[in-house]
Amino acid sequence: MASIKEATVYRLKVHSDMVVEKIMGGLQQYAFQPCGKTQELSHGFTPVVDDSFVLMGDHLVLFRYKIEEKILPKAVIEHHAQRRMVEAEEKNGKPLSRQEKDQIKDAVRVELLPQAFSLYKTIDAYIDTQNGWLVVGSCNTTALDYVLGAIRQVVSGFSSELMVTKQEPSLIMTAWIYQEALDFSEFELGDCFKISNGEGSITCRKEDLRDQEIVDLCGTRQVKQLTLESVHYTFDVTENMQIKRLKIDDAYTDSFINNEEEDKLHYLRVNAFVTQQTISEIINTLIKAFGGLVEERLPEEQAA
Repeated sequence: MASIKEATVYRLKVHSDMVVEKIMGGLQQYAFQPCGKTQELSHGFTPVVDDSFVLMGDHLVLFRYKIEEKILPKAVIEHHAQRRMVEAEEKNGKPLSRQEKDQIKDAVRVELLPQAFSLYKTIDAYIDTQNGWLVVGSCNTTALDYVLGAIRQVVSGFSSELMVTKQEPSLIMTAWIYQEALDFSEFELGDCFKISNGEGSITCRKEDLRDQEIVDLCGTRQVKQLTLESVHYTFDVTENMQIKRLKIDDAYTDSFINNEEEDKLHYLRVNAFVTQQTISEIINTLIKAFGGLVEERLPEEQAA
């Protein structure tokens, strides 16, 4: 669970108890299987600890998703294919058509795939039953699609939505710097941000965001990502209210550890609890700061 350094949070549109019930017994049917010799991509659920696909905690059910992608650089394919194209043109005495060239490239790709190395990515996710959320430890659109798609296979009728606040996070975050309007006690400004004016972006790291030059930059641009700090953790919040670069103080996490229980499962549960509580505090505070959530629109409003 300590591997969650970024997160995308979804509101469940179905009851969390139903989701948990289906997840508890359904993940193994869609377990991860390694790529075959000619397979470029594979993904599925993988055990959290030993043979268990879920980890139960206070107000959460944690599970894990694994992605394997074969990496075969385009330049390697082009190198091998080019040689075959030359040989084919010399043999036939005429240039190859586009279709013939594509067929050669496809054949080369299939032949080289068994030699390609694999890139693995493991994503932790959990159902927060206290808030009615699905929290996925990724901000990558493709990875999120994989995880959500797999959950829909396990949980018939599963539905969720990204959070939309009444006020735009970019406008509020810009005001926190430009108008010095960060007026709640939970967070303080960090030392990093990303701003944009629609034509280009500027990223500043390890800067005093109260510096007048920084403040002036925000006069004609909007903040797209901002580092905030609390007593026990730091994180970046994006314009889409995603969490990035989450870092929880080790001493804070250790304070929850029972030294009489030094098994792996105990440490996993502690990390899960601390992460869930931290993300819950962050998101609920940001929801309030951004004016609250926009309630789900009725079908007739969506069609208007």
